Amino acid sequence: MDVKTREGDRDKRFHALSKWRTSDVILWLRTTGIGRGDNGRELVARFQEEKLQGPDLLTLTQRDLIRVLKIVSTPLRLELWKCILELRETTDSLEANRSELSNNM
Repeated sequence: MDVKTREGDRDKRFHALSKWRTSDVILWLRTTGIGRGDNGRELVARFQEEKLQGPDLLTLTQRDLIRVLKIVSTPLRLELWKCILELRETTDSLEANRSELSNNM
């Protein structure tokens, strides 16, 4: 698989964030590395209990991480928040690029 194919696959995955189901969110959580180990199992269980989906990742706040997901560990919460922000940034960047390409056609 060449680099362009991998980048295209990544673009499709992030572009479809608004359509992610809970299973997609769990897969993303595991790929961040946070979804592993004891803390990871707890996070996965909480995400599943709350049935978090892609659109939820776009609207979650730091307050939600504490109040809804009950993540009391500050280092874990900050690590998860950083991953969520990176995901949002990647999604926004891809959407902006797609919009720009559409406007130039």
